Amino acid sequence: MQGLKTIPNPDSKDVKRVGKKASEKWRSMTDEKKKPYLDKVAELKVEYEKAIESYKAVAEDEEQEGSDKETPAKEDEELTDEE
Repeated sequence: MQGLKTIPNPDSKDVKRVGKKASEKWRSMTDEKKKPYLDKVAELKVEYEKAIESYKAVAEDEEQEGSDKETPAKEDEELTDEE
């Protein structure tokens, strides 16, 4: 997986030029050389989708718990002179 990491002048701050070099390198790679990157992308996508499902389930549970609770009574009610 060293193909894209070996871009000339890695200290360059010119993002446009670095991006262009990286895209040229990617386009010149064979499908065989791209395969490890694409496999990693697929693996990370599955992890991401599982994490999102888990997050949504927890958020949904918390939302339901919040709506089930009654509004707590005010403990610090103001005292008036009438009492």
